[in-house]
Amino acid sequence: MTAQAKILVLNQYYWPGVEATAQLLAQLCEALAEDYDVTVVTGHLYGHELPAQETRNGVRIVRVRSTAYERSQIHLRAANYASYLGDTVLTALRGGRPDLVLCMTDPPIVGDVGLVVARRFGVPLRTYGADVLAEVDVPTPSATVEAHVGTPSVAEAAALLATDGELVVLKQRSAHATCAIAKER
Repeated sequence: MTAQAKILVLNQYYWPGVEATAQLLAQLCEALAEDYDVTVVTGHLYGHELPAQETRNGVRIVRVRSTAYERSQIHLRAANYASYLGDTVLTALRGGRPDLVLCMTDPPIVGDVGLVVARRFGVPLRTYGADVLAEVDVPTPSATVEAHVGTPSVAEAAALLATDGELVVLKQRSAHATCAIAKER
């Protein structure tokens, strides 16, 4: 039996967070965990007492030592970002070699940490922020998605960016996830 490919995911928020990226990422990682060894490096959440490590629906969750202040004041939000980023880079570099590093958009510069980790291990990095996704022309943009995450498309835009190809399946929605499929040219 061959070992599953390892995906290292970096994002400050993850389940049980209410943030859009936390919810989308939980759905994505749980689906990926059916075929891959998925580890999420995330921070602590305001108002939650959560273990430093746990496994949920096949996803290994590692919560780094980060502050979890209420985010309405910008200086407290900055403290949360800084503490998350600082311990995340150390945790990710000390961990085993992943086959892929995937970053979401919280905090906005987490992709820079992902780049350091990906280069250290010589593996690919995938990160698409809302500003990049918003630039991709898609057949079925959504005003609802744009209102929630700042871009009219996530699934179709990410599929197109990942393959530099063409969509073969337009976005499909279920109660738990949205996906689109593109093929390379």
